Amino acid sequence: MYYTQEQIDRANQADLVLFLQSQGEQLERAGQEYRWKRHDSLTVWGNKWYRHSQSKGGGPVDFVMEFFGRSFTEAVELLAGEKGAAPPPDRPSSAPLSDFRLPPRSPDNCIARNYLTAARRIDEDVTGFFFATGDIYEEAAHHNAVFVGRDESGIPRYAHQRGTAGNFRLDVKGSDKAFNFCYRGEGDRLFVFEAPVDLLSFLCLFKKAWQKQSYLALGGVGEKALLRFLSDRPNIKTVYLCLDSDQAGNDACSRLAELVPEGLTVHRLVPLYKDWNEVLQHRAEITDGKYLREAIYGLKAPESFCNTKDKKILSQVLNNYDQETTDFYRWKIEYKQDELSELILKRSGIDYGQILDLIPVERGTSGRLVKLKIRGSKRTMTIGKELEIRRTLSTSHLYSSAFVIDKADIVDDVPGRFILTGAGWGHGVGLCQIGAAVMGEQGYPYDTILLHYYIGATIDKLY
Repeated sequence: MYYTQEQIDRANQADLVLFLQSQGEQLERAGQEYRWKRHDSLTVWGNKWYRHSQSKGGGPVDFVMEFFGRSFTEAVELLAGEKGAAPPPDRPSSAPLSDFRLPPRSPDNCIARNYLTAARRIDEDVTGFFFATGDIYEEAAHHNAVFVGRDESGIPRYAHQRGTAGNFRLDVKGSDKAFNFCYRGEGDRLFVFEAPVDLLSFLCLFKKAWQKQSYLALGGVGEKALLRFLSDRPNIKTVYLCLDSDQAGNDACSRLAELVPEGLTVHRLVPLYKDWNEVLQHRAEITDGKYLREAIYGLKAPESFCNTKDKKILSQVLNNYDQETTDFYRWKIEYKQDELSELILKRSGIDYGQILDLIPVERGTSGRLVKLKIRGSKRTMTIGKELEIRRTLSTSHLYSSAFVIDKADIVDDVPGRFILTGAGWGHGVGLCQIGAAVMGEQGYPYDTILLHYYIGATIDKLY
């Protein structure tokens, strides 16, 4: 699709306040500017925007490409409200791609290499891999680091320039954000990041056999690159959202999880600091090697066999008194401040005072908490393992320690309510009795049932 310069200029004169309101977004006035509630570090005024956390701003077309994941032509159409025309006769029919050109390369990559290894502290073997493939190189004119995104055929379709001095950032004109900077492995896991530097930092922190899996930078928090990658790679079964540990990253993870196609599992890996490069910068200080603040499992998951209320099946597995339990698959418990503080005092014998926070410290491979920090007005302690956590937070014991914690009605740093949203019943070790019973009832053979729960195992006849 072809747009004249006049049409592009009209799109870049769009009022971003009116545009965001038309998209149903919430804005809050701050002097002469408006703050976008979904990205609290971002302000808009007239046809300008600025993201304070990244010292980055621009006009309406850049804004729509950055935050709504649209291509250049899609952004112009959305803002101008008019369709483009067919290419002029003297322009090739492949006009959308002809607008895209990789910036000229520097004779060597010395300045870009030094920026990534010295300023960003990314390991030389990681940067060296991508320099060797040509997915990172140094641009000739200003010595920016260029991150290249390719389609499945290996053709460059996207490029992002990052200044090696200062805060300059810019997508190359004509870039298609559906094909962002990435690495395509043969495994069935995809790790998703906001920026290429975060992706590279993560590889340094979790380097073992990293080339087996796939990694993707979104170039922001839009969904376009993610959905295209999943469409091109049907072998992906599990998506790990590794976005920044801030409100914008959290909100984006919730939104992206909903957009991921059904049948895939989605987890959230929260960096110990704001982003993965900040974690990498502090790597020497993290002596225990725990670079995650939290791993949130099951933001989205395929339908589970154990999600049943079939009384016939449940009677084969559960004791009579356990059959009264109907919400073991997904459950929610809510405590008021006085209820929770009294419960913890009674169950643990320790007076924490008012409970200010419940902080997940460590989770097992099934997503169950094995260490939980209780921060009170009188003292702070970490408890564990799984069974102690379940007993401390319930008059009997919670169904499982696979839960996330939300706080509400916070006044002077004191939450009025705590909401525990959980999944499953039991320790999370081995075969699920209810799920296995459902599979058997549906006609699955014994070996299929065993291999469903013991992934990667083999069944051999010994005698």
